[in-house]
Amino acid sequence: MRNASCPRADKKRADDEATDEFTRLKKLSSKQIGEIRRTITERDELISSSSGSGGHASVQLSARIRELLREVQDTHGLMQKCVAKEEKKLAKGKRDLPYTQEDLEAHREITELVGKHIVECQVPAAHS
Repeated sequence: MRNASCPRADKKRADDEATDEFTRLKKLSSKQIGEIRRTITERDELISSSSGSGGHASVQLSARIRELLREVQDTHGLMQKCVAKEEKKLAKGKRDLPYTQEDLEAHREITELVGKHIVECQVPAAHS
């Protein structure tokens, strides 16, 4: 039986607690986009292996993809709110913030990139 206070589990828990909101959302969106891409690939393979229809299973996978897209869009919206909040705080000149102007720029770029990934997942692949 494994010890409940495994050093790796304790370190992961401490890392999770120390992680800021934006980083948590970034990791979540990365997992969500990865799952969407895997589900799209699974659905496309199912359709191509079944002479173009895929039947009930492909309909279920398509519904799952739409659900996952809604979830990642919500996460993206939270990321945008987080960046806007950071911008406000920096604009007010608050001191002792845990991030710099460079961090804010990186957060903007990451948020924009997540938006682009979402659009890529929404665009149906051109089937030859």
